[in-house]
Amino acid sequence: MANVLAELDSQTAFDRVLAEQIRMRQHYVNTKVNPVLRDRLNQLVRNARACLNGGGMKQRALVIIGESGSGKTTSVNHHIAQIPEMQPYVNEEGRLIDPVLRMDTPGTNTTKSFAIAMLAGIGIPASQRASEFELYAILKHQLKEQGKLFVLADESQHLVRAAQIKTVEKVQDVLKNLMQIEGWPLHMIFIGTPALEKFLQGDKQLANRCRVLMLPQLDPAKDSDFLERTLKEIVVDVGGLNMGWKESEELPQRLIRASFSCTGTAIQYIQEACFRAMDEGKTVVKIKHFAKVYEANTGCNKQDNLFSVVAWEKIKPENALQEFMKTVEESE
Repeated sequence: MANVLAELDSQTAFDRVLAEQIRMRQHYVNTKVNPVLRDRLNQLVRNARACLNGGGMKQRALVIIGESGSGKTTSVNHHIAQIPEMQPYVNEEGRLIDPVLRMDTPGTNTTKSFAIAMLAGIGIPASQRASEFELYAILKHQLKEQGKLFVLADESQHLVRAAQIKTVEKVQDVLKNLMQIEGWPLHMIFIGTPALEKFLQGDKQLANRCRVLMLPQLDPAKDSDFLERTLKEIVVDVGGLNMGWKESEELPQRLIRASFSCTGTAIQYIQEACFRAMDEGKTVVKIKHFAKVYEANTGCNKQDNLFSVVAWEKIKPENALQEFMKTVEESE
C-alpha cells in the first residue's frame, strides 16, 4: 500500500510540474516589434472592413519576414487572438463562422497544390486530378461561402524554394487573382523566412498589393537589457523561480549568440533552462541549466559549450555538431 501511495505522490508531483511547464510555454513575451505588428494587422482588418463597405485599398496582403526562430508565427497568432474582427462568430443564419483560414504553405510548389492546401484548411478534400480551373472555382466559392476573409499562410518561403521562374510567376498571378474575388475582399498574411523576399521581386502589381514587415534580429549592443528583463519575467515572474547566475557570466550576451540572434529561440532557451531546474527539483536557475539545454540542442562537446567556457565569444554555435562529429571520428 505504501508503494502505491508513493507512486501516486510521484505521479501527482510529475503532473504538477508538467502543468506548470505548459503554463510557462503559453506565456507570451512582448517584444519591441509587437506594437508595429499589431498595427499592421489592424490596418489589414480596417481595410477588409472598408472593402466590404465599398471602399478600401488594393493592399490586401501582409508579408511578415524573419529568420527561423524569430517568433514570427507565435507573435502573429498571439495578436490575431486579440483582434475581435478575427474571432469566430455566429452569423445571421446561426452558423459558426471563423474568418481566418490557417494553412501551411505546401512544399510542392504548384498552383494546384496551393489550392488543394487551402481547400484542405476549409475542410474540403480535393484531388490533383481536378483541373486548376475547377480547383480555384471551388476555392473562391467556398472562401466566400464560409466567410473566410483572412488567409494565414505559414512557411510561405515554400512559394519560391527550388521553383522555376515560370512557376513563381504563375503562383504570383494566382494569388493576385484570389485577392480580387468579385464581391469578396480576401486578405492574406504570408509568414516566411527571408527567402520570401524573392516572391515579391519582379512583380510590381503583387508588391503594390502587399505591406511588408521585417522582424529584426537581436543586437548584442542594444538588446541585452531586453533579455535581462525577459530572463526576470520568465524565471521569476512566470516561473516563480530564482535567478542564480552572476552578472559577470554575461548570460544575455551568451543567449544572443546561442540563439543565432533570434528572439523566439532565446525565449525557448530560457524556458527550457527553467524546466531543467524544475525537473531536478530546484528553485534556482543557474547558468549550468542553460549549458545542459545548449548541449542537448546542439550536441556540442564540453569544451565547446557556449554557456560553460570562459571565452564564449570565440565559439560559433553553427560549428557545434561539426566539432562533435570530429571528436567521434578521432575516438574511433
